[in-house]
Amino acid sequence: MAKKKLRSAAVIHLGSENITMQLIEYTGLDDIRIITELRNKVRLGEETFQTRKISFGTMLQIVEILKGYRQVMREYGVKSYILQATTAVREAENQQYFLDQVLVKTGFQIEVVNMSREIYTKMASLLRTMEIRQELPMPREGVLLADISSGGLGLTYVKDREVKFQQNLHVGLVRLKEQFTRNERSSIHFEQALKEYLQDRIGVVAEELEDETISMLVLTGTESQVLLDLFGKKRTRKENISFTAEEVADFYRKVHRLKESQLEKLFGLSPEETEVALPAITLCQLLMEMSRAQQILMPVDRFVDGMKILYIARQLDRKFLEEMLDIQMSLVRSIGNRFHYDAPHAAWVEKMCCILFDALAPSQGLDQEDKILLRAAAYLHNIGKYASMRTYDRYNYYLIDSADLLGFSVEQCHTIAQISYLYTLDRPELNGNEPKDFGSSIPPLVAKLAAILRLADSLDISGRQKIRGCKVVIRGNELRVLAKSRENLSLEEWTFGKRGSFFEEVFGLQPVLEEAEEK
Repeated sequence: MAKKKLRSAAVIHLGSENITMQLIEYTGLDDIRIITELRNKVRLGEETFQTRKISFGTMLQIVEILKGYRQVMREYGVKSYILQATTAVREAENQQYFLDQVLVKTGFQIEVVNMSREIYTKMASLLRTMEIRQELPMPREGVLLADISSGGLGLTYVKDREVKFQQNLHVGLVRLKEQFTRNERSSIHFEQALKEYLQDRIGVVAEELEDETISMLVLTGTESQVLLDLFGKKRTRKENISFTAEEVADFYRKVHRLKESQLEKLFGLSPEETEVALPAITLCQLLMEMSRAQQILMPVDRFVDGMKILYIARQLDRKFLEEMLDIQMSLVRSIGNRFHYDAPHAAWVEKMCCILFDALAPSQGLDQEDKILLRAAAYLHNIGKYASMRTYDRYNYYLIDSADLLGFSVEQCHTIAQISYLYTLDRPELNGNEPKDFGSSIPPLVAKLAAILRLADSLDISGRQKIRGCKVVIRGNELRVLAKSRENLSLEEWTFGKRGSFFEEVFGLQPVLEEAEEK
């Protein structure tokens, strides 16, 4: 057997409180070695949440740290890297100027990820730890994943290995600290006010999960680590730590009504940890009450670990990516269920989209990421009907464009929304009636994927899945769809013909529907 090639890379996370770099060597997901890890403190989150901008001084500090990381990479002979930024950079109004200055001064290109992709990245590492390595298999019954960061709270409900619900809230620990002044935090009424504030923010999630049975609450995120200090738990880098519901309740009763100064003295916390300690304790207790879970797990996995897993998987492990894609699509289907979509029709259209896409991709410059966008659009292409049958095209667009779709960037959600909107038009020309942020022109990718979706949907326009099987072939300037059915396909044939003109214009191929005899 040939020896696997040893590769190296730098994985860098620019977070709200720290900049972390791991230099790694790997031959695959099962063979990863951390050469070295560097971590530097920055107060980026606190500054951005207060001023909405990254200051000149903070920018220079980050630049100097990244220059140092670049030098370490040279010393180890590492050239490949991935550098991602999360909440603080994401919310800075001067984000583009900051990214440009970092690129000019260090040569590093920063990818800014939205919260949905941040949760997805952490989930990749968590699932790898809990299931692939089988250190602690994820139970099939309900699990609530709560990612606590400085700027946000991501809540993801997983059952039977499918994501049933996902909500991202702006109630991170540093953001909570900034919500109240120092005098307010010193008040004897602060704890009650904080609890009421949090209950209001997570109330919609509590209602959603009210009838669910949740066996485990999983807390992730750098900021959640302050809870370990409060519980007096110390762990090695590879150790997962769990608590029972009784342990959490007993601890909460002990620290009930303590002020920040008392917490600092009692637990030996740093000033920064003290300021977020009470919000962390209160949030943890509310999550326990909301979920009614009997166990809390605090895994070792961090965002930088998820970055590393996905970076390697995209190069060497298609199977793991498919597993993560199944998780993405499970949430897409759950969103469809929330809007009472026609699940059998959506699943059939998604399957037909994949058949058409696979036939067209080699000659049309389409890749697997484009296919994922098409699959999501196929599942969600009719959710607007829940709001209005008369103007559901616009509801399709806005519902998808504003959704938190796990693992999809803001730009990708926008593309899916555009595909969904364009699919609904009898004629693809927008005629000035498009949503104001759709744009005056149709991007080629959107047009191609929408043309495929329109054609696939036409083959089940009755919603009865009449076609039992089909084959797609390209012959000359024709795309031929050979369909097998025992039922009359007149409606499908007529609709297919009407929608074929746009497909022909976009792809330069004439679509032809033929009925093949069913054996």
